[in-house]
Amino acid sequence: MIISVFGGSFGAEKEDVELAYELGKRIALKGHVLKNGGYNGTMEAAAKACREHGGEVIGVCVEGDPWVKPNKYSTKILHLPFEERVRELVYNNDAIIVLPGQVGTLYELLRAWIMAIIEKRPPVYFLGDRCVRLYETLAKDRWVREDQGKYIKAVRSLDEIDFLR
Repeated sequence: MIISVFGGSFGAEKEDVELAYELGKRIALKGHVLKNGGYNGTMEAAAKACREHGGEVIGVCVEGDPWVKPNKYSTKILHLPFEERVRELVYNNDAIIVLPGQVGTLYELLRAWIMAIIEKRPPVYFLGDRCVRLYETLAKDRWVREDQGKYIKAVRSLDEIDFLR
C-alpha cells in the first residue's frame, strides 16, 4: 500500500513528532510505502522512522520552493507545482492519514475528505488527540453532516487503523 501522510512542518508539537515517528516506523514494518510532503516537522519524523526501519519514502515537494529544502530521508522526491502536489498526495495512494499541522495540513485534509465523499473513497484517518478533538468540535457544531462523517475516522492511536495493526 502507498499511504499518504499529511502533517505539520514548522513548529510541530513534540507529541505530534513522536506520533509521526511511530507512524513511519509502523508503515515500514508493515511493508507499506510512505508518501508525504517531504519537508520537516512531522513529515521528516515519519520519513526518518520509515527509512530507519527499511521502508520506502516518497517526498512530494513544491516545485521551486525557495524557503524549505526537502528532508534527507526520501528515497524518491517529486517536485510539482502546488496544486499538482496536493493532487498527488490526495489521489495517488491507497490510504490517507492526517496528523496535526497548520493551514496547509487543513487544506490537504479538506481536499481529501471532500474527494472521499464525492468519489466514495475509503475514509481518511485523522490521527491523534488533537485531531480527534478537532473532528469532535466540527461534528458538535454541525460543520459535518452525519452522512459525511463515515468518510473520516478520527482515531487516537495507530492500533485503531486496521492496515497498521
